[in-house]
Amino acid sequence: MLDGRVDAAVCTELGIRSVVAVPLRGVGQTVGIIEVFSANSASFTDAHVRMLRRLGELAESANRAEIREKQREQEYEQQEY
Repeated sequence: MLDGRVDAAVCTELGIRSVVAVPLRGVGQTVGIIEVFSANSASFTDAHVRMLRRLGELAESANRAEIREKQREQEYEQQEY
């Protein structure tokens, strides 16, 4: 499947024939992406995509936990003063 957001010339130059990408979502916005490339066409199965999505979900959870921890630290510091 072709995607207009992918620069076909760059992919050809790099020998990339398959790409799968999942967004990393923050609070109300996309904060990044995870991309996997392959030199083989049609390299990625539905199982690969599911696994990458799950990895993205784990990264999002870790990011949310880090944000919560920073908020707690700030609240604690404010209580000290």
